[in-house]
Amino acid sequence: HRKTNKFWHRFVLCQPQAQQIKHISYFNEFIGGPRNGYKYLSDSNIDWGEGLKELGKWYKGQKLKGIYLCYFGNADPHYYGIKYIPFGMVSQVLDEERTGDKILFSDNDRIVVAISITNLNSTYYSEKGIFDWLKKYKPDKIIAHSIFIYELINRGDLLREFTRRYS
Repeated sequence: HRKTNKFWHRFVLCQPQAQQIKHISYFNEFIGGPRNGYKYLSDSNIDWGEGLKELGKWYKGQKLKGIYLCYFGNADPHYYGIKYIPFGMVSQVLDEERTGDKILFSDNDRIVVAISITNLNSTYYSEKGIFDWLKKYKPDKIIAHSIFIYELINRGDLLREFTRRYS
C-alpha cells in the first residue's frame, strides 16, 4: 500500500505542473484530464479564448486558405495570422468588428472548421444545443483543450451538414 500511496501522492502533486501553461483548462486525471474538461464545465472555467494563439501557430503550419471559425473570446484572429470565415459566433465583440475574410475554396482545398468549446456547448446561445449535431463527430484535433478542429473534406456527412447550416 505504501508504494501505491507514494505513487498517487506524487501523481496528484506533479500532474498540475504539466499543465502550467494552460492553467485555465487544468483538470485532474480522475475525470480524464484537460481533454475531458469540456464535458463538465464551460466559459471561464475552461475557455477564455486563450487558445487563439495556439490556433494561429497550428494554422500557419497547415498552409490553409482559411478556416471556418466560431470563436469565443475578444482577440482578433487576424492578429495571430488566421484568415477565417466566421460562423455562429457569440461573443462580446460586435459582428461589424469580426467580419472575417472573403475566401473562395476550390474543390481541392482542405475545409476546416474550428470552434471554441464554450460555443460548442452553446453556453451563451439562446438556442441551447445549437451545435449538438457537431458533437456527434470526433474532432480531428483539439487545440489548447478549448478549440475543436474538424476537417470536412473526407467526411461527406459532416461536410453536407455544415454546408446545409452555414452556406
